[in-house]
Amino acid sequence: MIASNRLMFNTMVMYAKYAITIAVSLFSSRWVLLALGEEDFGIFSLVAGLLAMLQFLNVTMASSTQRFMSYAAGTKDMKLMKVTFYNSLLIHFIIGIVILALFETVGMLLLHHVLSIPLGKMHLAEFVLHCMSVGTFVTIVCVPFYAALLTHENILFFSIVQVTESILHVTLAYWLLYIASDRLKIYAVATMLLSIMVSSAYVVYVRRNYAESRVGLRGFGDRRQLKEFLAYSSWNLIGGISSVLRTQGVAMLLNSFFGVIINAAWGIAYRINGQLRFFSSAIVTAARPQIVKSEGSGNRQRMLALSMTTCKITFLLLSLISVPLILEMPYILEIWLKEVPGYTVLFSRFIVLLSLIFQLSIGVGISIESVGNIKMVQLIVGGLHFIVLPVGYVLLKMGCQPYAVCIVMVAEESLAFCFRLLIARRVSGLPVSHFVLKVVIPSVSTVAMVFGICLYVKSLMETGFLRLVLICIISSLLISLLTYRFLLFDNERAKVKAFCNSALGKIGIHRS
Repeated sequence: MIASNRLMFNTMVMYAKYAITIAVSLFSSRWVLLALGEEDFGIFSLVAGLLAMLQFLNVTMASSTQRFMSYAAGTKDMKLMKVTFYNSLLIHFIIGIVILALFETVGMLLLHHVLSIPLGKMHLAEFVLHCMSVGTFVTIVCVPFYAALLTHENILFFSIVQVTESILHVTLAYWLLYIASDRLKIYAVATMLLSIMVSSAYVVYVRRNYAESRVGLRGFGDRRQLKEFLAYSSWNLIGGISSVLRTQGVAMLLNSFFGVIINAAWGIAYRINGQLRFFSSAIVTAARPQIVKSEGSGNRQRMLALSMTTCKITFLLLSLISVPLILEMPYILEIWLKEVPGYTVLFSRFIVLLSLIFQLSIGVGISIESVGNIKMVQLIVGGLHFIVLPVGYVLLKMGCQPYAVCIVMVAEESLAFCFRLLIARRVSGLPVSHFVLKVVIPSVSTVAMVFGICLYVKSLMETGFLRLVLICIISSLLISLLTYRFLLFDNERAKVKAFCNSALGKIGIHRS
């Protein structure tokens, strides 16, 4: 399959997968909230956020691993691919041990001395921490196998595993409703076992199908590449720490001022954010290997073109659901959760806006990563992320409402977006003026216009399912039609036509 068709096929598979995953997750989150209650759900969200804060090493190394493996695949050098896989496996095992130790030391200290846990619930928080730390260790060690799967662009198997995991999650959530006691403990254990099962599936499949993963304990080490790997990851570490502090640190900040109940609202908002990121990351997951491989093969022009297309498409695809989601957030949360914790609507709307801003430059970030010179972007953008917590603390100390922190996050992400463009121009040669004129302005203008039309439609109708469906249809049709007609470049439009004709031909429909 040629590269452009493979990219489109993988994107379609990912979106089919995410459509199923999101639908399943909506029921899963609702049933878990109903089964655990706001307090226990808040505890689970808080501990999960704490673990995510300690997982920044894993996030950093995972992106570094995929970058090096995709680059090696672009050179088509099997020895280099084996060396890269061996080094990444070695590093992830060490990181897994380190993070497991952090979970059981720093994590426990934070539970007892920093976080606000309701009286009599500390033993539950500790149990959740232990279970999630084990699941996280297994996930960390298996990251190289996951990265190998994406490097080979085997999105189909990846999607099958993820859909299966989602179905098991929703089955577990429904089962919780019929458990008489110890629901939080059972949910924590089951979540841990699911993580282990999914990781095992990746390991078995990759070992059987990809030669570079079949390495022994010795014989493939390369100190030069290992040093380069660690140097790259060290700079990436700054961005990982700052990004996690901005998101999970805010959860701890809100907890210290308003208690565990508000973490239920924050946890729900970030579940929505997680689903939005999953939805928009379909094109990113499919495009990232192509972007890095293009740089690895010396084709800088193709790499930049793919990066700009990725920014445009991810932003517009995310807008398909973001427009109705922002407009109808109160009604959606009400029919989803029944009992909506306070501030959930405001938190969720701000988080959706934050995701849209981030997606508009996500391809730019990948272009910088593919070149390998990430020092400047991690120092500057990472430094901006650090600002959110102290500014948020000052605002809350002054008596501002909880959503004031969200406003700070949106303002900071907007500034970070501008700096990513300037850094990409210097590092990868991104034509910033062309990017702004052909990607940013048309994309934002289109979504703003569609949002205004849908807002007018909303004002004409009363709250209800019919209005929600109508807004979804109008926003989807308008964004899709305007994107195809005015926002796609000629070569992109031609590829879409060719792919659609090919797909129709395979099912017996031929266009003249």
